[in-house]
Amino acid sequence: MTTIGKIILAASIAAAGSPFALATSINGSCTSVPSQPTELVNAAVTCGQLNTSLLPTGAVVTEVQLTIDGEITGTIDLTNNAATAQTVEGTTTSNFFETDALAGFTIPSPVVNPSFTTGFQTIGAGATYDSPLLSSSGTPQVLTDTTVFAPYEGTGTFALAFSTISGFNLTGGGGQVASAQVTDATATVGLVYEYTVPSGTPEPASMLLMGVGLVGLGIYRKRMKA
Repeated sequence: MTTIGKIILAASIAAAGSPFALATSINGSCTSVPSQPTELVNAAVTCGQLNTSLLPTGAVVTEVQLTIDGEITGTIDLTNNAATAQTVEGTTTSNFFETDALAGFTIPSPVVNPSFTTGFQTIGAGATYDSPLLSSSGTPQVLTDTTVFAPYEGTGTFALAFSTISGFNLTGGGGQVASAQVTDATATVGLVYEYTVPSGTPEPASMLLMGVGLVGLGIYRKRMKA
């Protein structure tokens, strides 16, 4: 067999034995909700299910991934009731809880806990410090489900409901500083569907390569007979 014949034969064998195991993903869509006062049940975030009929033929869902974050905004007022100036710092933390059971997911409690602070402020006797509008996002929590997909497949939606519990911490002031806070919260959710096409499904490029190889072998054999 000539060198060209060997190359063509090798290409055909390689193409025929090339599995197609592509792993890829589709971004899902989740609604955004307006900021609402903390300590109330916040509006649910609604996400769209995956319409599996839109996936490539033979595709299999392998993972549903949620990225959950929370943001708080608000103000802190500090009033110094002491007879002398006081240096104090006010800090607000809001704990976000996801209150709906989501099959396949283990959700920490709280899921995120963003916090903002006035920083240390020196306030004169009888004076009040009014903070500017403060804001903070939490550390996004990435959650994965690799076992239960049915609730997240279809043409409908599924929901994540959130509630918040906020706390306030005052550092300094010797117990002579009064405080007040106003805090709003909003939750955001990112959604990703991972899927693969099972091994053994011919890849188009491999099919083309194999076809070229077989044609080449046919030409080669004709030349050998001639």
